[in-house]
Amino acid sequence: MKIGKKTQVKKDIPTASMADIAFLLLIFFMTTTVLKEEIGLDVVYPDVEQSIKTERENTTHIWMVPIAGAKKAALTIVNDAEVKDYNDIKLIMTKKKETNPVLTIAMNVDERTPYKEVNQVMEQFRQAHTYRIYFISNQVK
Repeated sequence: MKIGKKTQVKKDIPTASMADIAFLLLIFFMTTTVLKEEIGLDVVYPDVEQSIKTERENTTHIWMVPIAGAKKAALTIVNDAEVKDYNDIKLIMTKKKETNPVLTIAMNVDERTPYKEVNQVMEQFRQAHTYRIYFISNQVK
């Protein structure tokens, strides 16, 4: 009896269905994974009872209204007087702060006013060391 030669055994791993298996695993993990929702901080809005009343002589009102097609994008009024240059606001606030150290500024800013203009006015307040500022919004009826 003749004994035949041993044939070589292939040492390859079949990879034809490897992509199918990878996609099935990907779909499995995507459907079974539970994502944790981001938990943020609770926002507590002030109630009407928490508001502080200030006396009229301690408050300076500033109005900012957008101007369409003008060189300066917003009309700025300080206590019924128009301000042409934002640097004048620093001088006005410095004088008011010297005469009234508890000065409070009420900002009435229209929602269409560019934030760049509001930021420039706020920068002038910072330079004049007036930090008691609050914004007045339109009341919802």
